[in-house]
Amino acid sequence: MKNTKQVYNIIKAIIAIAFIVWLNKSININTLQAKIEAMGYLAPIGYILAFTILPALFVPALSIVVIAGTLFGFCKGFFLTMIAVLTNTSLMYLISNRFAKDKVYKLLKEKISPKYFNIIYTKDQKKLISTFFITRLIPAIPYILENYLAGLTEIQFFPYLMATFFGVIPGMLIYLNVGTNIGDVTSPEFKKSLILLLAFTVVTLLLKILIEKINGNNNNSNL
Repeated sequence: MKNTKQVYNIIKAIIAIAFIVWLNKSININTLQAKIEAMGYLAPIGYILAFTILPALFVPALSIVVIAGTLFGFCKGFFLTMIAVLTNTSLMYLISNRFAKDKVYKLLKEKISPKYFNIIYTKDQKKLISTFFITRLIPAIPYILENYLAGLTEIQFFPYLMATFFGVIPGMLIYLNVGTNIGDVTSPEFKKSLILLLAFTVVTLLLKILIEKINGNNNNSNL
């Protein structure tokens, strides 16, 4: 029975991975944008649904954000995107928290030392909130990965939702600005948006390196 269950779980995992790979290869952002635009007055709902569901299937969220800037403009695009961030973050957090947290918890408890385990599974909400808020400021840290990882930790749902909401604002503004100006790639505004995007990426990469060094030092002191 145990072997049969393991084989069944492996088959499910293979099917899920195959579907995700197929979906990511099949989805074209330009086609998705055209389909959302074709929805007319329901286009905002279509965009929110796309942003809510597709990143949960590992479709890059930032490419969808650009669609909002292109279709809805900067202000409306920002408003819709922040609603979608809340719905998507909630979905992905709850998926990992309900279906994977206990399994990962048991696995790590058996495989790693208690010292590292306690660092990963700290119950200090202030520390968890500040960590996730700071990492949300860094687009170099994958948005999708962080959503799923959060559900595996001890951070509470609502504080994580708020940390995400406010943490993603700078990056969302940058990508929406690119989407808003992408209609004319030769315009000074579009070139400025790309320069701003590049500068933001460099700054956040440096911030990521700094945080990794600080965390490494803190972990060493805890050990």
